[in-house]
Amino acid sequence: MPRQARMKSSTGIYHIMIRGINKEQIFNRVVHKNKIIEIIKNIREDIEFDVIAYCIMDNHIHLLIKADEDKLETLMKKLNIKYAIYYNKIEKRHRKQGRFFLIDKPLKL
Repeated sequence: MPRQARMKSSTGIYHIMIRGINKEQIFNRVVHKNKIIEIIKNIREDIEFDVIAYCIMDNHIHLLIKADEDKLETLMKKLNIKYAIYYNKIEKRHRKQGRFFLIDKPLKL
């Protein structure tokens, strides 16, 4: 069964969640939380986007991002790959679950 296409935001603001496989903890250490923030900052040097808000839980992260739709996919690919490489090296396991997904509730501004 094919994946559903992501909905385009008319505001360019996206609520994104990334979580571990089977909801396992992939940000359960302070060093992991700091690393994902560092990776996001580094990606901002290459891709134009704004982080409006974020919340890092032990097993997932929420990001509220303002970005052009064409940059969103590249941004998330880089973020997922860079964090997976880091995490796999440190923990010697792969725990990220699939692609990122958007929370489907529209944002009221």
